[in-house]
Amino acid sequence: MAAAVKANEKGRTLQYSLTQNLKASTEFFFIESYADADAMAALYAHHVLHGVATFEETPPTSAEMASRLLAVQTLGLPWHVAQEDGRILGFAYAGAYRHRSASRYTAETRIYVAADALRRGVGRALLRRV
Repeated sequence: MAAAVKANEKGRTLQYSLTQNLKASTEFFFIESYADADAMAALYAHHVLHGVATFEETPPTSAEMASRLLAVQTLGLPWHVAQEDGRILGFAYAGAYRHRSASRYTAETRIYVAADALRRGVGRALLRRV
């Protein structure tokens, strides 16, 4: 498995393919911009409306997604995005497990993959990055 590092407009990007199902051009990067909040909100909305893991009943707006991203970054935790051909395939981040003193050193990961990108190794690749 070959890995190449290049810079793009969103910061440092590591391009690699962990499975045969991902294109060599699939990019994984630490998100530094809120420009992708619309795409992440749309991807997440599918999970809210059709899944059971989010524990939400109403999909958040793009502004809410940007706010969540800021909250994660403020804690110094990672938020990564998988992108292929300019389209977001998924995102993953680490967040506070509980807001209680005993859990202050514990984080949990959250991974969301576009419905049409499932079973391609996107989630696994994102988990390795977080």
